[in-house]
Formats: sequence, C-alpha cells, structure tokens
Amino acid sequence: MNRITDPLGFTYTSTSALSPNSFISSPSLPSDFSLLITDTLDSPAQFFLLQLLSNGLRPPGAGRSAARELDERRKVVVLGVKEREEYWASLLKRSGVQLPIERSNGSFAFLDCSSPTETPESLLSLAASALAPPASQPVNQTNRRSPDLGPLFVLDDVCTLIWMGMAMREVLRFWAALRRLTSEYSASLVTLFHADSLSPSPSHPSAAASTFDSPEDQYLFRSLLQRSDLWVEVTGLSSAGTGGQGEITIHRGPSLISPHPSASPAPDASFGSWTVDAPRIGSTAVQYKIEEAGAVYQVKGGGTLGRVW
Repeated sequence: MNRITDPLGFTYTSTSALSPNSFISSPSLPSDFSLLITDTLDSPAQFFLLQLLSNGLRPPGAGRSAARELDERRKVVVLGVKEREEYWASLLKRSGVQLPIERSNGSFAFLDCSSPTETPESLLSLAASALAPPASQPVNQTNRRSPDLGPLFVLDDVCTLIWMGMAMREVLRFWAALRRLTSEYSASLVTLFHADSLSPSPSHPSAAASTFDSPEDQYLFRSLLQRSDLWVEVTGLSSAGTGGQGEITIHRGPSLISPHPSASPAPDASFGSWTVDAPRIGSTAVQYKIEEAGAVYQVKGGGTLGRVW
C-alpha cells in the first residue's frame, strides 16, 4: 500500500470496495465538506485560496489522460464580498487559468456581493442559481464531471459581511443556510475568516488575548468552527516580515475529533467515497514562503516539500 502525500493536498482513505484501505492524495476537497480558513493582514491566505481554485478548475497530475483530467474538474463558484472578479482573474493567470474561458464554458461563476444593500436572502438566491446546473447543459458535458466531486464554493470573506453592516445574527443564519445549500448540491464550502480581531493565534490564546479579542468575532469564529470539518490556520512568523513567510496549521474540525484522547477512536467520518485522513487529536503544520515563482513549503526543521503556484 503506497501512501502519497502533498503539502497542501488532502489525503483520503478510499472506502471503495475496489480499493479498500488505499490512500490517495487529492487536490480536491470531498463533496459535502466545510473548510474554514483563518488569516490576518500580516499573513493573508490568498495563495491558499488560489491553489484551491486552480486545482478545482485545472486538476494537477502529470501523466494522466486529458479525459481523466476533465473528469476531475469541478464547477467553481466564488461569492466575492471583498475582492472583485478581476482580482482573481489576474492572479489565476499565473497558473494558466483563463477565467473568461472557464466562465464561458460554465466551469466558473463569480457572484459580486460587495454592495452594502445585499441581504442574506439575496445572497442565498444568487448562490442557489450559481450552484444549480443549467437546464441547457449538454448531457455529455454533465457526464464528464465526476459524481464524487460536487461544485467548489468559496465565500470570500465572511467578516466583510459584518463590516458592511450585516448583523451578526443575520451572518450566522446566512452561513448556516449556505452550508445546507452546498450540502444539497454535494458541494465543498470554503469560508475565509479574517482573524485580526482575535487573539494573535485563535488556536493558542495568550495572556494578552483581551487586548486583541473581539467578543463578537470570537463568537462568530467558534460558531463557524463547530460546523466545519477542517480548519486551516494561516499565521505569520515573527521573524519573517509581512506576508512573505508563515505557517499553515491544519486542525481537524470538532465533528471529526474523538471525545477524549483516551476514548476508543470513532470510525472515520465518511464523505461520499472518501474518508478524510487528518490528525484525530492535535494538528499538523507546514511552513510556507512566498517567492516570485510561487509558494514553497517545508516541514518545520525539514527540507522543501514542493512548490505550488
């Protein structure tokens, strides 16, 4: 049994009867899956979002047939509260992704939700329209997509909704409804949360946390975390300056954690034909460095794992 890992890929255990107990590293999140990403102004997570978007539209994998690559493509929907479509188009160009082309063939949709007049109801209506397959879509095109890979839905970002004037209760209701909606379409939901108003690290509160903490943002973060399967925490390194170097810590979400370290491990949570393979207790981390050619990753104290961009 070969186990293949990737610094920012997600490793799953296949539950298929054809290949039981086999480990496969996939650049795609499982269907009906919720990923929470936190970052700060000093350590923005845009490079991580870019990789998720790029992998969804153009799955990597040398030596695969063109048909196999096409099968693994996903429809990608970005609900842009902060950045405009031009921002993502410019950055994704570096990965060879042309958003105008992807949009024209139905593989990409951008929902501009930067207007302060938007309501939870209008946002959900936009999301539902984008996730629903078009009635005019050719049957052969629909069949080219893997049934195990629903759409990839990215919310960029949840905090800006509050800064635009939406009440905390409305934001939570909207996100819960969005989570149900993405589940109905077997989609993967990625939520970006700016954690500047929390303690220096949400996972490691300090004695000075009261200086940083916003009770409302802390409540919002904890509420989202409770319904997330994985939490990716992007933090900076104090010796690295702003944005260019940091650490990515992947935490297993509450729904995938055993009640107590001494308790018997519960069966792995299953997502369609995959079972997520992440630390049951604790977290796993890699360090990153943003260079002109892309992001370089390495284990603490170890060698370079790879370059992605």
